[in-house]
Amino acid sequence: MSGAASAADSRLNPPVALGMLCARFGDIGTAIVSGLQFIFFLTPIIWTEDALRGTAFYWLIRANPFATLLDLVRRSLLSQPTDPEQWLLGAIYAIVVAVIAFGYYAKFRHRVAYWL
Repeated sequence: MSGAASAADSRLNPPVALGMLCARFGDIGTAIVSGLQFIFFLTPIIWTEDALRGTAFYWLIRANPFATLLDLVRRSLLSQPTDPEQWLLGAIYAIVVAVIAFGYYAKFRHRVAYWL
């Protein structure tokens, strides 16, 4: 699989971008672990979206891309209808991450061996 084909695969985009950042800056790995724990608590995994509906914190769900992607998977598994807005947001998030990952890969792929 060529580099362009792997960067186009939406499942590999976040690891490509984060892997190159971690190779360049060694301390980023610790920040990513802390950030993922924070995102875990902001994403409706262990609590439901309905718990915040109508409160001042509901915007956290709408601004969290992981909540949108999780809701797409959750509704599909539960055979519930999904909103077209969620599909659009999910596609936009995937495209943005793909562009960022491909940009990092195209610009820094020759330097990764020196960073390690």
